Amino acid sequence: MDIQSFKRTNELLDKIYSHKLLFVTGAQKSGTTWIQRILDTHPEIVCSGEGHFADEFAVGLTKLTDNYNKQLTAVAKSVYEGNAFYSDYDLDDFNHTMWIMTGLMLAKRPIPEGTIYLGDKTPINAVYINDLHRIFPQAKFVNIVRDGRDVLVSAAKFAKHLQDNVLSLTHEIDVRLESMAEEYILKWLKYVQRTMDFEAKHPDKIITIKYEDLHLKPQKTLENVFDFLQLSTDKEIIDHCINENRFEKITGGRKAGDEDPNSHSRKGIVGDWKNHLSNNNLELFNDIAGNISNKLGYS
Repeated sequence: MDIQSFKRTNELLDKIYSHKLLFVTGAQKSGTTWIQRILDTHPEIVCSGEGHFADEFAVGLTKLTDNYNKQLTAVAKSVYEGNAFYSDYDLDDFNHTMWIMTGLMLAKRPIPEGTIYLGDKTPINAVYINDLHRIFPQAKFVNIVRDGRDVLVSAAKFAKHLQDNVLSLTHEIDVRLESMAEEYILKWLKYVQRTMDFEAKHPDKIITIKYEDLHLKPQKTLENVFDFLQLSTDKEIIDHCINENRFEKITGGRKAGDEDPNSHSRKGIVGDWKNHLSNNNLELFNDIAGNISNKLGYS
């Protein structure tokens, strides 16, 4: 890389960050991909793919900088009588590096004229939501929650799909619902609590919608989302976003309720937990997550 290439990269980053940032959050199998597709259909939003900026870039960079700072300290102590000629790679340096790494990845997607928001959907964004807010303080978050009992069923079914079609080539995992239930319930609870706590502190930065509302009243739900983002809430735009992302369309004609265990969009209905969870599953869910589930309106 020469200096001109470096300057072009800076110009590219300036262009990227002339847009607003948007992060989709929510527990896996809560409808994060569905709301991402809808957002990406809006003519003022580009939101596709999973960048894993927080859990890969930020976590990896934290380890790197921690080791680097320890090395600086050790060299200063052993060679220069404790006099450090380089100061630590600090939090501002860290945040600056994250802007560069994230911006370079965001720039790899086509960005049409008229785009206002650049977005990313990585479900684990929910766990790192405070870090993302610190690094990108102007970013907005669209969070989606779903009945944890349905999440438990959908997650277990997806794990079975991975075991049968992907993981079996490398290793085996126990995908029985009874074996996975506690782990998946705790995971759902962690994601939901993290975003609830964030919303209590930063209500202007996040909107939370329900998977169930996206099914039952999509027009009003999306109107609220786009209004929160200060984007067009034109009925024709919202209808287009809904119609382009109906279950039947994204699955090639399969109707909601017709199960395909090998599809990421497995069934597309509300309340499927009633067909799969045992009394033991339900008692365990209520013991672990009943209070939060009730607060969210899932009786």
